[in-house]
Amino acid sequence: MAFTLDLEKLNSDCVPGKNLQMSYYHGACGEPLSGWTIPQLVEAAASGCPSRILYRVLEYNQAITAKQLLEKANSFSKGLISEGVVKGDVVFCVGLDTIDFYPIMHAVFAIGAVFFNGFLYAPKAVELARLINTVKPKLLICGKKEISTVEEAIGNIPDRSWDCFCVSFDSNNTPANLCSLKELLKNGEAVTDEQLQSYKRHISLDDNAWILASSGTTGQPKLVYHGHHALVNFAKFSIIRKNPKKKPQVEAWLNAINDDLLPVSQALAILFHWRLDHVGVMLPSSVDYTDEGVQRLKEIIEQEKITTLSLMPFWIVGLLKQAAASRTSLSSLRAGLLVTQAVSQKVRRIIAEEYSDFVVGFGATEFLTATTTSPDMTTKEQFITSAGYAMPHVEVKVLSDDGDILPINTTGELSFRGWPLFNGYHSSSTNTKRVVDARNWFHSGDLGKMDSTGHIEVLGRKSDCIRFKKKGDVVYPEVVEAAARQHEKVLDVKVIGLSEDKFGATIVACVILRKDTVASSEDIKAFLLTKLHENYQPDHVLFFDDFPKVGARKKVSRPQLTEIVKMRIIPEI
Repeated sequence: MAFTLDLEKLNSDCVPGKNLQMSYYHGACGEPLSGWTIPQLVEAAASGCPSRILYRVLEYNQAITAKQLLEKANSFSKGLISEGVVKGDVVFCVGLDTIDFYPIMHAVFAIGAVFFNGFLYAPKAVELARLINTVKPKLLICGKKEISTVEEAIGNIPDRSWDCFCVSFDSNNTPANLCSLKELLKNGEAVTDEQLQSYKRHISLDDNAWILASSGTTGQPKLVYHGHHALVNFAKFSIIRKNPKKKPQVEAWLNAINDDLLPVSQALAILFHWRLDHVGVMLPSSVDYTDEGVQRLKEIIEQEKITTLSLMPFWIVGLLKQAAASRTSLSSLRAGLLVTQAVSQKVRRIIAEEYSDFVVGFGATEFLTATTTSPDMTTKEQFITSAGYAMPHVEVKVLSDDGDILPINTTGELSFRGWPLFNGYHSSSTNTKRVVDARNWFHSGDLGKMDSTGHIEVLGRKSDCIRFKKKGDVVYPEVVEAAARQHEKVLDVKVIGLSEDKFGATIVACVILRKDTVASSEDIKAFLLTKLHENYQPDHVLFFDDFPKVGARKKVSRPQLTEIVKMRIIPEI
């Protein structure tokens, strides 16, 4: 990960800053933003490499070429048009993890409709009904694995306020209250090619294309719209940053049932770069976040010669631990994406030694990707400690509470501006204005600092900061967590603050120990005395088997964790 610089990279990616004095960096580069829409990408790939396999689905041993993708997407688009789907309508896809996921996704994009593949967590039927009540889709696409969920949501949820057309993509099981895929395609035969092309011509790059749902840390869905412009440029620049040498890639991502983000975003990146030797692989649904799922992932990497992993960090961390324990050689694996706040510096150090092309990135549901490290232009130490520097054509700044740009290496709120910005929250322009100012800067609510090259270090959520009870200083949970993770027996840690009047601001370290290890709270406190300033020392250390998690990406719910801690701490006070 040496710092290198050449003219070819100057024309494709921005380079880190040099001797910055203030915490502002603009990712200026010679490679222009794309003005294409997603349907234009499909047309270009089908014309330029019709026989190239773009995507594979391992669970069903399926694959699809660029030409097949276009042809099937066109057929599906005509079916959608025949059922009255028009520009701006939402098409909700659940339980579809066959190869048809990709042409139906592109069929929705092609007619200017909005694709939504929301993750369902238990109880699934209740969650499905709630999401449909929220987004009010024109049409619901149902895969084989969620037909019973759809039936329950439609038939057994009282007082539902929604009504949409439902299509089953299971050829062997189409309930009476659902339309079959065969019927949808048959109805679409009445739609002419010219009618379909008219839909495609009326799509603009600023139109909404995709709804992304994130539970955040509350468990309540946060639904945001992203447009063609953001998605296409994510597809373009994410590969330019992650794979500057244009190496061949076999990239694996999670099953569409297990995740709502990566099967869309990474598939678009493969499509945009159809000239490169890249293929996308959807993993089986059995690859989940259990130990058995991680074991299955390890086997797949070995069998399929996977080079690149696009997964949530806990899969990657679990994989590396299993590989180390079994002394397995994952010889084909060299690249992947890590999310900065979910991976400790200790794990990143191991990855830096073993896997040359992993990158660390940072973004938000509202801002697809703000910063990423570079395999070529980020130093090893910056890979370990930072979240990278701004993506091409993205601006990053660190602000004081008064909104002023701070000097480098000073903690403040991270703010971003550029093409990754979302189009808005679903049904809430007021909430949109709370996070996007009049000059289109997105105020993330995350705290961090910038070094002299523009690389940022993320310290945590602004709302999670703790006012120390003795001196009134601000304590950043990430600092305490990073120190505690250095203890050889600590697997994971979360730090929260209790600010009730009874005992002031109390710092609590919530610790999960490694398997088959034992440690006391006094052991952890003694260790932290050697690592942290007095102000950062926790008042309490509590041990957990697991942390409460919410949403598709299994984020730790700090509000739920805080309530658990209150019940355990209050009797001790």
